[in-house]
Amino acid sequence: RGSAAVTAGYAGLGALAPLFTTTSATNIGAAAFAGITMVWPPLGGALVIVATLLALLTTSSGAAAILLPLILGCALIVWWVFIGTADHRTTPAVLLPCCLANPIAGAAWAGAFLTPLAALATGAAGWLLGQAFIAAQATGFSATDVANILIELAKTPYAWIAWGGCALSALCAAAITRLRPTTGCAVTGQIVGCIVLVASQLLADRMENGGIWIAPTWDTTGIAVVLCVLVSIVAVLCGPALDVKEVEADELD
Repeated sequence: RGSAAVTAGYAGLGALAPLFTTTSATNIGAAAFAGITMVWPPLGGALVIVATLLALLTTSSGAAAILLPLILGCALIVWWVFIGTADHRTTPAVLLPCCLANPIAGAAWAGAFLTPLAALATGAAGWLLGQAFIAAQATGFSATDVANILIELAKTPYAWIAWGGCALSALCAAAITRLRPTTGCAVTGQIVGCIVLVASQLLADRMENGGIWIAPTWDTTGIAVVLCVLVSIVAVLCGPALDVKEVEADELD
């Protein structure tokens, strides 16, 4: 609950800024996001998503101001209804890309704490929300500019490889973590997920640079490696983050 509240509050600062005229009002709103998330963590993801869509809707005009929030909202709300409400640990996974300004930042968390299918969907949803959130902040939440950025991004192989790699990384990490309720499986899952994530990012960069391999950068590897290490440390100190029902099922098997 604490991690969900922190990510909701921090992401809320960016999402609420265009909606309020004063910093104090924004801070109060972000604190309210954090407090509400402590009560029921899945609300944190929904609040940030809705605030982001409202900011795009109210700060722009024209068709893009309506269509972009509508399309993004449909995709993300479908994820929230079927995945986000099922496990409170989805909230940090989907909001970390907004907090760290990197769309791949939620893959490690999703792979460590969620079931494989939930991790796959959350990795994909986090990447999409992260890209939209980063573009919105860079353009002052101009729906037209954000739409142009996302449309141009969708035309490139880079976007599809990076998006698929993020989702696949979370899936692989979650699948290995749940082979057995052991620390070894949890750490191995993180390592494999990190390798998949870094490899997909390098492949995406290669496609973007005309088939030329380029040296890894902080954006493509640093976040992945750091989060892999941090989540692995948590697994070593606290044990694998499986639900009680999952552990009981493993013991029965």
